[in-house]
Amino acid sequence: MDFAAWLAFAPASSLLLLLPGPTVLLVLSYALTQGRRVALATVAGVAIGDTIAMTASLAGLGSLVLASAELFTVLKGVGAAYMVYLGVQLLRSAGRAPPHTPQSANMVVTFVGLAAMNALAHPLLAEKLHQRLQRLSIIQWVTRVGGCALIAMYLATAAASRF
Repeated sequence: MDFAAWLAFAPASSLLLLLPGPTVLLVLSYALTQGRRVALATVAGVAIGDTIAMTASLAGLGSLVLASAELFTVLKGVGAAYMVYLGVQLLRSAGRAPPHTPQSANMVVTFVGLAAMNALAHPLLAEKLHQRLQRLSIIQWVTRVGGCALIAMYLATAAASRF
C-alpha cells in the first residue's frame, strides 16, 4: 500500500472509530462494573475479533455473502461443510498470494491498531469516571442503558438483514 493511500485510510478509519458503538458500550460497561483488568481483556478480544473479521472480508468472504440473500441462507444452513470447502480451496491456492495482500495487511494492521487504541481509551477513561461515580445507582443506570442500546442495535441489524 502506498503511503498516500494509507494517509487516506487511517483518518477515515479514525473517524469511523470515534463513533460510539457496541464495542464502546461493552468495554465501558465492563470497565465500570468489573474494573480495568476485565476491560483490558475485552479490548484484546475485540482486537482479535476485528483482525479475523477484516481478514475474512478482505479475502472475499463478505462479497460472497452479500451477493445473494439466498446464498446467505444456504451458507447459514450448511456452514460447516462450506468451511471445509474453503479450507480445501485455501490449501490448493497455497503459494499463490494475490498482488493486493500487502495492502490488505496494512489496512488490517492500521484499522485494528486504531480500533484497539480507541477501545483502550474507553476503559481508562471509565476507570477515572468510576472513581468519581461511586454511587451504585449511576453505575446501574449506565449499565442498563448500555445493555438496552446493544439489544436495540441487534434488533435493528436483525430487521435490516431480512430485507
